[in-house]
Parts: sequence; C-alpha cells; structure tokens
Amino acid sequence: MRSVVFLDGRTDEVVRRVRHRMAEASDQLDYERAAELRDSLQHLEHLEEPTVVLDVGGGDRDVLGYARDGDDACVALLRVRGGKLLARDHRLLANLESETDANALGAYLAGSYPLALSERGSEVLIPFAIPDADVLQEALGATQLRIPQRGSKRELIDLAEQNARHLLEEFKLAADEADERAADPVYELGRELGLQRIPRSLVCFDISTTQGTDTVASVVWFENGRPKRSEYRTMRIKTVEGTDDFASMREVVSRYFTRREAEKGSRPDLVVVDGGKGQLTSAAEALDAAELGGIPLISLAKREEEVFVRGKAEPLHLSRRFAGAPFYCSRPVTKPIARQ
Repeated sequence: MRSVVFLDGRTDEVVRRVRHRMAEASDQLDYERAAELRDSLQHLEHLEEPTVVLDVGGGDRDVLGYARDGDDACVALLRVRGGKLLARDHRLLANLESETDANALGAYLAGSYPLALSERGSEVLIPFAIPDADVLQEALGATQLRIPQRGSKRELIDLAEQNARHLLEEFKLAADEADERAADPVYELGRELGLQRIPRSLVCFDISTTQGTDTVASVVWFENGRPKRSEYRTMRIKTVEGTDDFASMREVVSRYFTRREAEKGSRPDLVVVDGGKGQLTSAAEALDAAELGGIPLISLAKREEEVFVRGKAEPLHLSRRFAGAPFYCSRPVTKPIARQ
C-alpha cells in the first residue's frame, strides 16, 4: 500500500484565495456568495487529503477521470507505466450545454486521446460506458478499453476523478474571478442608468441591410459583461417590405421574445437596441405587446454616443469608461451559431 497525492497540485494557493474572497464577501454582507465560497473551500480542503491507492502495480495503463459542473467539464488522464504513476494530463471541455457525459467523454476519446501506439498504455480505464465503444475499440487496436467496477483499477479511476474535480474547481474559480472583474462596470452601468436591478444579463439587437435588400437582425447576449456565444442569433426580417428600421426592430424584438417565452428561456435584466428614439419606441411597443414591458429598455445612438432610456425624455451621455461596455458592440464578432 502506498499513498499518491494530487499531481502538480497547487491546492494551498487555491485555498488561500478562496478564504480571502469568502472573507471579502462576508465583510460586504454578501452572505449568499460567502456561503458558495465556503462550500468550495470545504470541497478543496477535502481534496487536500492524500488519496490511498491499493496495488498500483501492473502493466501500462491510461486512466481517465471525468468531472462536470454545468456546461463545463474536465477529463484527467493518469499515465501508469510499469506499475508507477508517472504523469498526468488533462483537457477542459466547455459549452457542453445539452451534451450527455457519455457523449462528452466519447468525444474526448475519439478526438483528444493519443492514438499513436507508442503513446498508449495496454489498457484504457474509463469511469462509465460511452456510445460507439466498439468503433473506438477497433481504432485502439491492441489497447483494451475497460470500465472497472471494483478493486485497484476502480481506485485508480477514483483518483483520476478526484484530480478532474480538483482541476475543474481551479478553472471555475479562475472564471469566477474574471466574472467579478467584469461585474464592476456592470454595477456602475446599472447606477448610471438608474436601474433597480443590476444588468448582469443583457440582450442586444442590431438591424442591418445588405445591398439595400436583405435585412437581418443580429442578437447578442452578455452575462456579467462577457459574451455568451451560445445565445447569439441572426434573424431575417419576414414581414417588412423595403428598408424600415423601426418596423424591422419591432418585428425582431417581438419574434425573439415570443419564442423565448414559449421555450421558457431566462429573461434579460436589460434590453439594448441599436439606434435612437424611433428604435426605442418600436422595441417598447413589441415588449408591451408581449406583456414584458417591465424589462428595462435602452437604445444606443453610437454616432452621437447618446443613450435613450425608456421613460426618460432626455438622452444620457455615459462616461467614457463605458466605451468598452457590452452594448457598445451589439453585433456578433463571429458568425452566429443559430438562426431563427
């Protein structure tokens, strides 16, 4: 029997950072956030405990561990050679959305696991069944794909899964820190606009006409100041003849929220439309017709850098520190992934 601790671990540093941020949240009376960080801290302190692996000896094996949190996952690969645990590798998987764990792990094995014979162990141990395992087994050749249920091989899987959870926790903590940095201007934006609710999520609409005939709308969603590309949409205008930005804006806002409500999607904290008072009025009419008039609405005249807020007669001129704010770029910067 021998003990194997986390490979390349930096748990002490992560625990220190979590404790510091938990204290900050408590000082700011953000008890919900402090409780979340407390739970993360308990998990990390548990991960610090050495993991005992029985009878690691044997042949050459590659051991996969899998951990998931929401749309993100991590696959940890432990390499056992000559009965000794020599190295660890990992791959972070993002934007899984509706993908199953089995499909995600299968995609890793098919695309990221080294298929060169010299790089593989004689066995690949995986935590659960995957689709098309027979096809993958054929590609692996002499390397056997196995799903151990008990004994020392299952304990190796458990170790790999703990490593995957540890790595995923570090990734999520780093992402949380980036979100918190992005949240500062979001808080300020809410104050500048006089919003009662912090606009953590906002959706932006922009109408454009190609060669004077093909009118389309771009729809972009932001969370905590960061683009959420899975929510990007383009929508072709269907009911408006010719070039009419006001009518086009009314149509696209109406269609977008009608479908979103039918699919029970989350509502944004703020709606942003590109244009001036006319676009604002058209979008307001669409929201009112959908009984969503309570969602805050603004329009942005980028040329004059004026922001029109529904319910206010005069436009706002925001500070230049918001020049990089999400709604200053309401058109997708990459090809949209979905059409409506």
